[in-house]
Amino acid sequence: FFSDTSKPNILYHDGTGSYAVRRLFSADLMRRVWQILNQVGGPCVVTCLILYIVAVLGFIVYPSIPDGTIALQVLNYVAAAGAVACCWLCNLSDPGTVIPSAHDPAPPDDPSDATQVLQTVPGPDGKDVVLKWCRTCRLWRPPRASHCHECGRCFH
Repeated sequence: FFSDTSKPNILYHDGTGSYAVRRLFSADLMRRVWQILNQVGGPCVVTCLILYIVAVLGFIVYPSIPDGTIALQVLNYVAAAGAVACCWLCNLSDPGTVIPSAHDPAPPDDPSDATQVLQTVPGPDGKDVVLKWCRTCRLWRPPRASHCHECGRCFH
């Protein structure tokens, strides 16, 4: 996403009488800023939308309704606060990691990256469950689990 040509350069004096070109923003800094924006950007947008809806209801819709709007306004504010809290809690909570089991051995040979290694085991309800082998974490991933390349672990 951030190539070397997209970073601004600045000149600085290094103390020896010569000038050198230095990167104002390093790739690591920009990558970290992008990760933070990805993590909190969604809840910020949802929070703004909820506050906009509350403002429209509170300043435009409710004043035009005669009598009995106090209960609706209180319900509106409580529901909005609950929605914002749930949105932030869901986004910022730990999704849970997959813990390797000692009795589940690794596949006999580790094939190339082009081949997906699958294992079918009986589930708790009697139906077969397909597990995928994660080469990075070296464990069998349960259904709906995936590997995060940013944090380097498998999660539910």
